[in-house]
Amino acid sequence: MSKTITQLATQMYKAFVTDKQPDGETFDKLKPKAPSWMTDVARAAHAGMLPDDWKYEFIRDALSILVDHDGNLEDAREDLEADIYTSDLLNWLASNLERMGYVEEAVNDNGWSKENGLTYAIQWGQLREKEEVLYKIHAALEELANA
Repeated sequence: MSKTITQLATQMYKAFVTDKQPDGETFDKLKPKAPSWMTDVARAAHAGMLPDDWKYEFIRDALSILVDHDGNLEDAREDLEADIYTSDLLNWLASNLERMGYVEEAVNDNGWSKENGLTYAIQWGQLREKEEVLYKIHAALEELANA
């Protein structure tokens, strides 16, 4: 019996746990005995980026939002939000040099003016990455649901 996107998202969301780094920082990860399809979905959401704590946080958030919206991608997209604290945004941006590309794409798409400010540019970039993760998660789950 095949499962729906919502059922798969729920199952994968429940397979996430929060753990602590040696420095005390927390991070999200899949349980060690999670099914291999979940690792495949998480890998797809990384879009070629090496395993990354921010991506796993965004994956977990995307799964939660998909469950909340019964797998409806456009409704889920409307619930995505960027961080509001500058320190969080700067930590996200500094965590991987590839993230500057998200900011550059978002600024190019949204048009840039000095009135918008640097914080908005970084928020737009972070939102761009969250959207990418959401779309990749949805596509991977849809493929599994249709298999």
